[in-house]
Amino acid sequence: MTMSTIVKKTKYNPLILHINPIGLLRIGDNNESRFEKFNTILNNIQNAGGNIAIPTFSYSYAQNKLYDMINTPSNLDEVGEYLRKKNVKKRTIDPNFSYLLFGNNFTMDVFPLDDVPFNIIFIIYYLYILNFHIMYTLKIPYFSNSLNK
Repeated sequence: MTMSTIVKKTKYNPLILHINPIGLLRIGDNNESRFEKFNTILNNIQNAGGNIAIPTFSYSYAQNKLYDMINTPSNLDEVGEYLRKKNVKKRTIDPNFSYLLFGNNFTMDVFPLDDVPFNIIFIIYYLYILNFHIMYTLKIPYFSNSLNK
């Protein structure tokens, strides 16, 4: 698939791309050159009007950690972390599921607000995360106090 084809297909329909680093073997001799070439490809696609999102999940909220959009590392893989460091201003603010957005056509239409099944799952998931966070912060001191009696 050519870059122009990718640009055309992602211009109005952003692509969320989960990376398998083995797919980058052919574009460089070592990880540094592979990752840099991949970064260049993504930025070229953005400059030509395409739209690709790369996950840089940190799971900070679920781990009860402070999330810093610029400095919190991605917990997924080396490629995502490399891209995050090279494109810090492209990262979204979600403390669990952040993405690098290469492009300018990202809207809530990717996850439409009128999509009831998606929104139910989304709400249930965040309630689960919130419940985990509350349980973690409340039960640990309770159990430790119980053990010390």
